[in-house]
Amino acid sequence: MEKNLIKDSKELANRIIKNEYRKALGKYYLLWSTYSIILFVVYGLLYILNYSSIYGAIIQAFLSIVYIFFTAQFFTRASAASKRYSEVFKLYNSYIRFIYKITFMGFILGSALFYLGYLKNSFLITLIGVLIFVTSIDINLILTYPIAGGIKTYDIIAIVTFSAMMLLYILTIFYIFEITFLTFTLSWIYAGYRSLMEVIEGE
Repeated sequence: MEKNLIKDSKELANRIIKNEYRKALGKYYLLWSTYSIILFVVYGLLYILNYSSIYGAIIQAFLSIVYIFFTAQFFTRASAASKRYSEVFKLYNSYIRFIYKITFMGFILGSALFYLGYLKNSFLITLIGVLIFVTSIDINLILTYPIAGGIKTYDIIAIVTFSAMMLLYILTIFYIFEITFLTFTLSWIYAGYRSLMEVIEGE
């Protein structure tokens, strides 16, 4: 009787943690699907109005800070829920800490090198920054999926379109980039929708 109760409690804790992380992923997908759209509009307007692209870089930096803040909020809430249960059942503790260490270091380093390369007009530094940035995001997502109930087909599409869009952007292959830009936006909106629906249907 007691063993069954403990087993049921652990299963409930796992389900709650899974739903919290899948919900965080859904919000994350939907939030960042709008990022590239906003930048596309901003840089388009700057080009039409003949303003310096430095204004675009400033807006992009500000927008990045805002988006990172909301992203941190999403996953902090999920982490708080998992911590509450992992203290009792020892679920995912070291795993979650590892994820955030990898993400934080890679994201900061990649972003710093990206903007440094942009300011110095260095293709090599910018490329290295983008590669580190993309790799850190991809690793973070891949490590998060098991907590969120496993990787789904739309998760794979989201990673592939994100990675392709970033690399094609830095390589300035614009005609293909426009296609991947649209594919990225639509796939991340779809992934966000499916993630949230999965949580709703599972409750």
